[in-house]
Amino acid sequence: MKKTAKTTSPAKNRSQEKSVLQREFHIAPDKKNFLISTLVCMGIIIALSLLTGYAQYTVAAIGCGKAPVITSDFMAGMSYSEKGQTSYRVRPTSKFYCTAAEAQADGFRKASF
Repeated sequence: MKKTAKTTSPAKNRSQEKSVLQREFHIAPDKKNFLISTLVCMGIIIALSLLTGYAQYTVAAIGCGKAPVITSDFMAGMSYSEKGQTSYRVRPTSKFYCTAAEAQADGFRKASF
């Protein structure tokens, strides 16, 4: 009688192998899904902030040391708004200046609202 060697199925071997995250970083499988979903969400948030102008606003605020003047050339209006005005909001086409004088020098006028 021939004895046959015990073999395990490939599916069983794969289930016993540890993933790279588990092996290298000692992350449990349930935490792996959480980590991946968190990174995806952070990527979406960063992409949206870059597309909507908020990243540029943050850079301008840091550079100016205060809330910057926001300009808009919507429908050739060429207006600017300062913090406290109702029209003070970031748009995808907004440009930022540290002072109203800089905005006026580039041809912008103060928004009436």
